[in-house]
Amino acid sequence: GGGLTMTPSGRSIPGIQRFRTGFTDLAHGIWLGRSTPLVGTELCELHGRIMSRELSAAGINFPLTLVADLAYGLFSVRGVSTNADVVSKCVASFTAAAAKAGPVIVVTKHFPGLGGNRGDTHDVESTSSARDLNEAERHLSPFANVIATANSYRFEDRLSIMSSHGKFPFFDPDHLTTESSILLEKILRDRLGFRGIRVSDAMWMGQYGQ
Repeated sequence: GGGLTMTPSGRSIPGIQRFRTGFTDLAHGIWLGRSTPLVGTELCELHGRIMSRELSAAGINFPLTLVADLAYGLFSVRGVSTNADVVSKCVASFTAAAAKAGPVIVVTKHFPGLGGNRGDTHDVESTSSARDLNEAERHLSPFANVIATANSYRFEDRLSIMSSHGKFPFFDPDHLTTESSILLEKILRDRLGFRGIRVSDAMWMGQYGQ
């Protein structure tokens, strides 16, 4: 989840683990990303297996897990990396390992990638700061690669994607993602071949909720 005050120091840390008592302590996404160039996707896979087994044992089978947003701004700790290839490899291997380990549907977010957006969707209408289509596509690419991996290895029914309430003018200048048939149908479903469950971010959030 987002910034939560659940640390021993009382500080709010983005993406801190919500469930602690009785569960294995897991690393922030950024540490998984830093490990990937050193040991490959081993820790990403390990975290997927642990999270899947422990949450499914507790009766939770639709967990909001590792984010596919590039690790800029609000996602500097929650995100895996600023490198889209590293994010793609880690999130895809995490999802595959989780799908194999337990009866869960893994949810990644926040499509099509909030790492380059200005403002927090909890508070305002957050708009992409991408200067051209290539930059916007770079934030989208981890989702594309995770979907391709899921389809290739036939665990597409174990992958769910959460749409953001962000606005991405290079894809759809007129609508937030949640309301955009261009992003959710023409791009996510038709172009990227996503076959799983689409879910929106919280409906009360920010300007969208108002």
